Amino acid sequence: MENMLTNLVDKIMSLSQIQTFLDGNILYAKCALVRIKSPAQTSPATRIFNTLLGLVEYCKNIDDSTKFISVVSPVEVHLFGGMDPDNDNIQFHYAKAQLPVENFKFDRQHVLEDFIISLMCMFDETEDKTGILEVLSSLANSTIIENSDDKFSQSLQIKTGITTKANAKVKNPVILKPFRTFREVEQPSSKFILRYKGDGKNMIASLHEADGGAWQLVAIANIKAWLSMNAEDVIIIG
Repeated sequence: MENMLTNLVDKIMSLSQIQTFLDGNILYAKCALVRIKSPAQTSPATRIFNTLLGLVEYCKNIDDSTKFISVVSPVEVHLFGGMDPDNDNIQFHYAKAQLPVENFKFDRQHVLEDFIISLMCMFDETEDKTGILEVLSSLANSTIIENSDDKFSQSLQIKTGITTKANAKVKNPVILKPFRTFREVEQPSSKFILRYKGDGKNMIASLHEADGGAWQLVAIANIKAWLSMNAEDVIIIG
């Protein structure tokens, strides 16, 4: 009985050992090894911020000489650590700043009142914004009796009184600054095509982007410049 028990223990011990097999020049193991890591080698949970300032303040408290900031887009910035060869080349993802912005709906038609409100709330100040609002305010309280549109420019004839008429020229393209990136940096300006349709009571307006997305490169450059001034001794990639 004792011999049987000894043989059983020996058998269990032999099965628990790592067995290797050589197939040609390739060595295989019967079971996989799992590395037990220390707490310092475990990636922390990624912190999420809504501002660049929050990300920078958090970055100052990270004691990691290999940390760097990656500007992914005008609304997304990440804080990483370097790859550690002693930790399976794992790269810590410390934090990210993500802007929860509600952008203006371009390439869509808006009723005049909604268009005016959106222009006032979702765009930074520019000379063209002021000019558009002046034209829109006059349209909202007038009757359009003629809309001349050659697909390149528009001229609206407005009835401002019983017998008085006035012409409103629609400038195109217009230079505007929608809120499209973090508020800490300058909002990029870009060209837009402004279109009107309908009469005075049923007027609709739309804005169409006309810069081919070049504003995104400007926004990323603005973010990098701001981070370089506020996150010293940290590499900025973008």
